[in-house]
Amino acid sequence: MKKTLLMIFLVFHVSGIFSQAEMKIRSWRNSQVDSLSAAEAMFEDQNFVAAAVIYDKIQKDHPGELYLKYKAGICGLFRSDLHESSMSFLADVYSKNPMAQDIEFYLARAYHYNYRFDEALALLDKYLSRKGLSSPQKRNAFQLKEYCRNAKKIVSEPVGAVVEVMPDVVNSVNAEYVPLVSSDESVIIYTYRGDGSKGGLQNEELEPDPYGIYYEDVFISHKENGSWTHPTGISSINTNEHDAAIGLSNDGQKLFIFKDNGKDGGDIYIQSFKRYRLEHSGKAFG
Repeated sequence: MKKTLLMIFLVFHVSGIFSQAEMKIRSWRNSQVDSLSAAEAMFEDQNFVAAAVIYDKIQKDHPGELYLKYKAGICGLFRSDLHESSMSFLADVYSKNPMAQDIEFYLARAYHYNYRFDEALALLDKYLSRKGLSSPQKRNAFQLKEYCRNAKKIVSEPVGAVVEVMPDVVNSVNAEYVPLVSSDESVIIYTYRGDGSKGGLQNEELEPDPYGIYYEDVFISHKENGSWTHPTGISSINTNEHDAAIGLSNDGQKLFIFKDNGKDGGDIYIQSFKRYRLEHSGKAFG
């Protein structure tokens, strides 16, 4: 029954994206059908980062399915480590079905991420010549054109800066972003999302779910004797819901946090370092 329902959904849904397209899933394992159902739900909820992993895995098992390449390519745009494969997937889709929904825009984004700005600009001009584009579609395309033009200028005029990658102890395979560094560069606080998140994989009801998502947490690492310590979650801040670090005061004594329970749009909170001591060291943040 599950395979039949998914087949009906995909035939209807895919037909709106690809002409004469049909997913052949009747011979798939039940686990693959379940995974595809989960990925489709994540995609509809715009949870592209989590869906990317599933689409990519299923696509490797069914490399001939253009629909899977289309979805994997779009989701890969939201993960920097998948930008190259995303470009490959979307380019293949475009070569075989140039009328796929918004394919020129998505491929232009992939070209932009891979420093192929002229190709991205050419695709965007072609995309904008299409009839029937909505105002948001046009706005997004014009904004991406501006990004590409700015990127071309920046790349052509490099500055004398040295960019160094943070060590693996901080840079993991999971998502770490919005780094906040203290003025003496002895502490880094950032937003983390991965298998170390409080609660693990959860659904929208904050219940354990293997097809769920990791919620954001605030992590911290100290520089001791020239090396960064293993990052830890700040227990007084992190909950099973979204908790993100968004800013640090100039004096390094206040951390601004965004908390979101998924129901009221979220709020900004302040954590004072003067009143907080790290459990493992007894030291204040600042």
